[in-house]
Amino acid sequence: MRKRPVVAYPVIFKYFTADSGPFISVTSPNLPGLVVGANNARAALHDTQAGIAQLLSCPPYPEVVDATTWALQPNEEVVFVSVDLDRWHAGMLSAGTHE
Repeated sequence: MRKRPVVAYPVIFKYFTADSGPFISVTSPNLPGLVVGANNARAALHDTQAGIAQLLSCPPYPEVVDATTWALQPNEEVVFVSVDLDRWHAGMLSAGTHE
């Protein structure tokens, strides 16, 4: 039986070029406290899913806001990230990590 929902939240991927190569920072006005950094989109997506799962370890869950109202810079884009909270937290527990 499902205890937690599958959620999808809009986040902002901001692309940079650093001395060490490309870098992506991820934040979301919808999820205060979500701050992720990665060297590629795959890692940014995975780490963002982990960040969302950690922020939403128990209800109430924030309502999804209208991301079309966000003012973006040319190096930013909105990405919707989904997380199956039941599967995520079950995987963390089976890996020996506590919530």
